[in-house]
Amino acid sequence: MNRLKIILIIAFSVLSFSHLKAQKQLKGLLIDEDTNDPIEGSHIINLSKKTIAISNQNGQFSIQAQSFDTLLISNINYHRKEFILKEINPVVIYMTPLIIQLDEVEVSNRPKNSSVFSEKLKNMENQDDKGFRIYGVPQAKPMAEIPPLFQEDNSLRFWENGRILPPATIDIYVIPKMFSRKYKAKMKYYALKAEKDDRIIYNKRFNRNIVKGIVGLEGNLLTDFISFMDVEEEFIKSSTDYEIMVFIKDKYNEFMRFGE
Repeated sequence: MNRLKIILIIAFSVLSFSHLKAQKQLKGLLIDEDTNDPIEGSHIINLSKKTIAISNQNGQFSIQAQSFDTLLISNINYHRKEFILKEINPVVIYMTPLIIQLDEVEVSNRPKNSSVFSEKLKNMENQDDKGFRIYGVPQAKPMAEIPPLFQEDNSLRFWENGRILPPATIDIYVIPKMFSRKYKAKMKYYALKAEKDDRIIYNKRFNRNIVKGIVGLEGNLLTDFISFMDVEEEFIKSSTDYEIMVFIKDKYNEFMRFGE
C-alpha cells in the first residue's frame, strides 16, 4: 500500500514538473510602427489560458503562455492584433495607430441662403442691447431728458410750417408761464442739467482711457489719433458701445495706413 502511494506521488510530481515546464513566460515589447515609441497601457490577453498582462511605460510585458496559444493585443489608440504563438521566444510587436476620421464640420455665423436667414429672423426673440458694454467700461447713465413742460420750444405759437395754427391747437396755458420767473428759472435749470448730463455720458462712453484700451496707443500718438478721428458728439450719444468700438477700430486702421 505504501509502495503504491510512493508511485502515485512520484507520478504526480513528474506531471506537475512537466506542466510547469510547458507553462513558460512570454516576454515582449510593443512599438508604435509610425514613431518607434514604446506603447504603454496595452492589454495582452492569452485567449487560450484566460490570462492578461499590461505593458509598462517602456512597452514591455510578460505573460504566461505556451506554443499554439492565441494572443490578443488591445489598445484604444491602435488596431487590435490577434495571432497564434509558434515559439516562446521574446517578441517585438509593431502596432498600427488607429486614425479616427471625423466628418467635416463647417462653423459659420452666416445662414446658407436668404430663406434660412428670413426664417431665423422671424423666429428670433427681441434683442435688447442696452446691457452690452465694452469690457472695463462702466455702464453709462440714461440719456438726459428735459421734462416736456420745461422744453425750450414749449412756447406760445400761432403758426407752424408757414401756416396759421387752428385755435384748438394753441396752448393758451403757456401765456402765464412765459411771464413766470420761476418757470423760466426751472426751464434754464433743466436745460443746463441736460447739457451737463449729456457731457457726462459722452465722457464716459468716449475718452482717452477707452480709446487707449481698444487700440493700445499712448502719449502724443494717442492725442494725434483722437484728433484724427474727429468724432461728432451726436454720434457718441446715438450709438451703442459696440458701434463706438467698431468706429474706433476702423479709424485706427485708417490712421495706421495714413501713417505709412
